[in-house]
Amino acid sequence: MIALHTMLGILKKADMTKFRSLSKMFIRYIPSPSHYILSGFLQIYQRLNIAHYSVSFRRHFMTHPPANFSWVSKSVAGFAFPREKCELEYIVNDAQITHIITMCHEVPTYISDFKSVKHYHLPVEDLTAASLPVIQKAIEIIKQAEAKNEKVGVHCQLGRGRAGTILACYLAYKNNFDADDAIKELRRLRPKSIDEEQEKAVKQYVKSIKQL
Repeated sequence: MIALHTMLGILKKADMTKFRSLSKMFIRYIPSPSHYILSGFLQIYQRLNIAHYSVSFRRHFMTHPPANFSWVSKSVAGFAFPREKCELEYIVNDAQITHIITMCHEVPTYISDFKSVKHYHLPVEDLTAASLPVIQKAIEIIKQAEAKNEKVGVHCQLGRGRAGTILACYLAYKNNFDADDAIKELRRLRPKSIDEEQEKAVKQYVKSIKQL
């Protein structure tokens, strides 16, 4: 708490050099996992309404990926629901993702703040598999983005089931995998992805593209 008050005091005085140094020392002593502590600190900070430094503060200290963030190719990533604005800032500014596909009913709160991002809402019920038309639409979004050398992020709540279904289908399409190999590769890259019902959806999609 003393460290928190000290950091905020320095921030108000606009001595950003000292603030950066102190914040790094403060973060070093945060017990693992620090993700939730950092998110909580950001919420406290934002409520103090120190608007003049908010952008600089998040950019230098608080930007971090959402949970379960990883790449499955150079242009496609999966992740859990981005609840904090700083997580979206990481996705857009650090990872340079310009297309976000949301597979759950809830939409990220701050998504409309990022004008450079194209957002696609393809909601699927939790613990179920996406239908073939939904999968095909998601893959088409990815195809069009890759054709422009742009990056895509896919998420649901945990980034495992609904998002995992799309990612497995993408791997099958991208690498000409059969369904089993696509699922195996996805689980290597992103452990605990997709369940039995979602495996069936991947197989259905792979069967559909093999028939073309």
